[in-house]
Amino acid sequence: MEEGKPPSSLDVGAPLEPAKELDPRAINASLKEHERLWVTGGDSEELWEEEHELLIKLQRAGDIDPLMKRARRAKKALKPRSSPADLAMAALSLWVLERYDESEEV
Repeated sequence: MEEGKPPSSLDVGAPLEPAKELDPRAINASLKEHERLWVTGGDSEELWEEEHELLIKLQRAGDIDPLMKRARRAKKALKPRSSPADLAMAALSLWVLERYDESEEV
């Protein structure tokens, strides 16, 4: 891989699914399963990437309520008794909300 160029496995530039074909209920179910895996199995780069993709799809589908709910956990996640998984999930939700505006085509 040349410096400054992403690896080809990232599918950069691949066509996105049309927002109309994204089902928020199915995405939310997948997010809940990922959250369970994240809490029970520990943090992993693969789970982080899948969670990130699901959050972006959820935002594109127009359902940002779960993102807002998860982002509100940031305050709770900063407390001493919180888990690293709580902080990671809250941070990822905040990042997606900030980076991908509702009106922006991802």
